[in-house]
Amino acid sequence: MKITPQFPRTRPLTVTILVVFVLFITVWNVLRTYVAFTNWEVLYGYENNPAYVFASGLIWTTAGITLSLGLVRGKRLALPAGFVLSVLYLVWYWLDRLIIQASPAGNVEFSAIVSGIMFAIYNLLLYWPSSRVFFKETG
Repeated sequence: MKITPQFPRTRPLTVTILVVFVLFITVWNVLRTYVAFTNWEVLYGYENNPAYVFASGLIWTTAGITLSLGLVRGKRLALPAGFVLSVLYLVWYWLDRLIIQASPAGNVEFSAIVSGIMFAIYNLLLYWPSSRVFFKETG
C-alpha cells in the first residue's frame, strides 16, 4: 500500500525563481495586450499594427499563465514546455525586434548579451537538479 504524505513536497527555490521570472514576462505581455486594446488608434497612427501587438501579447500572456501554473503545480510537462517556450520567446523577441518592428531598435549588442544571459539563467534554473527532481516527483 502506497502512503502519500499529508502535505505536498515543498517547491525548491529554483522553481520559485522560475515562476517569478515567468510571471514578470507574463505581466509585461498583459500590459502590451491592454495598451494595444485601449490605444488602438494611437498605435495605428505610428504605423504599428495594433492587431499584431494585441494578438502576440495575448498569446504570450496565455502561454505565461499556463506555464506558471504548470511550474507551481510541478507538472511533469512543465520542464519541456518551459524549455520550448523559452526558445520560442527568444526567437520571437529577435524576429520582432529586427524584422517586424516599424523602426528596429538600437543597442543590439546590449540586447543580445542580456537576452542570452537571461535565457541561460532561466534554463539553468529549469534544469537544476532540484528542479528536475521536483518535476519528476510531483508531476
